[in-house]
Amino acid sequence: MKILFGTYTRKESEGIYTIHFDEEKLECHDYNLSHKIENPTYLDIYHDYVFSVSSKDDRGGVALFKKNALISQVLNQNVPPCYVSYDSYHQLLYSANYHQGMINTYRLNHGNLEAHETIVFDAGSKAHYVHYLKAFNVVFVCDLGLDRAYVFRVDEEQRLHLRQTINFPQGSGPRHAICHPHQPYCYVVSELSYEVFVLHFDDHEFKRVNQLPANPSLNTKDQHGAAIKISSDGKFLYTSNRRDNSISVFKINEYKDLELIQNASTHGDHPRDFEISPDQKYIVVANLVSDSCTLLARDAYSGKLTLVQKNVGVHEPVCVRFK
Repeated sequence: MKILFGTYTRKESEGIYTIHFDEEKLECHDYNLSHKIENPTYLDIYHDYVFSVSSKDDRGGVALFKKNALISQVLNQNVPPCYVSYDSYHQLLYSANYHQGMINTYRLNHGNLEAHETIVFDAGSKAHYVHYLKAFNVVFVCDLGLDRAYVFRVDEEQRLHLRQTINFPQGSGPRHAICHPHQPYCYVVSELSYEVFVLHFDDHEFKRVNQLPANPSLNTKDQHGAAIKISSDGKFLYTSNRRDNSISVFKINEYKDLELIQNASTHGDHPRDFEISPDQKYIVVANLVSDSCTLLARDAYSGKLTLVQKNVGVHEPVCVRFK
């Protein structure tokens, strides 16, 4: 099995890298550049396609690869976006631009990407996440700068229409979200306060029903939340903290009731992203500042994490995806 890493290309990195994973360890000798491109900081994968953030000549946008070959690139933004995700149902690619406070959509036309729609938010916006939530048939956006989330529907012409705005506590900075695999709940991790917010989807809208600190042993002003993931059985939730280099593990008791059961070290500096393996037995962590990744074993019964392998060299990793 291959693992893809999206990276910054500020130092030694030249693009998207792969490493082989044999379900017991990361094969350090099989670390290779697979897609050469500037600043592919975030990725999404759909069948043979790899979608990526990209930049070139002081312009930013998105790129599409197939079988390691660049087949399409659109550079229509002043700076690169920070997030991309592909919506196979509507055949749209979404990007969120933190620095310009906007989201963009792109269509696939005969295998090529074409810019479709741009939605710019209010002054102060720092859009950090945009994803189609299939279970609710909506596009969900996290706005870290304005402490909001936006919920859109997609019309027959593949255009977005705002359905709901969700407000979060001032200064919390909602960053990323994840859906429960079986129940009408969504979980949002905040970057600035490092909390988890629980949203319940009822009567065609989301309602905040719970919030709790992801690491109560630390001062909420001295934390830096990043990624959020959930186990496929919906029993455990995971978040990463770039300030103390840890992953918080929550047991999901009754969907909105979360119990913090572990703060596990990532054994690396600045865990920008992590991913649960398809068999749910492992978590791979991308540690940006230490130029490394870490392999943690995941106990399916307890949800807790233990170290398997650390200090595996990866250039400037920002995003990690299993392929």
